Amino acid sequence: MFAGRVNLGKYSAYDIVVFPLKGTTIPGRWDAGTDLLMLCLDQRRCCVCRPSDHPSRFVETLGLGEVEAEEMSKWLQSTF
Repeated sequence: MFAGRVNLGKYSAYDIVVFPLKGTTIPGRWDAGTDLLMLCLDQRRCCVCRPSDHPSRFVETLGLGEVEAEEMSKWLQSTF
């Protein structure tokens, strides 16, 4: 589980909580196919996502702008 502030570079920062969905195994580092639930506290929205998801997922579900979604995608891939 991750809970904390995610700095999206010069664009913005969001308070995020990310955890695996029930039944997901975590043998170590989460792989690209791990189903995660991401809560964006600042946006008051959540989404089911994977580290391999396209940035458009965060535009549609979390209401992020395109540049923020790109940065969120990069962060998710590098962190999980």
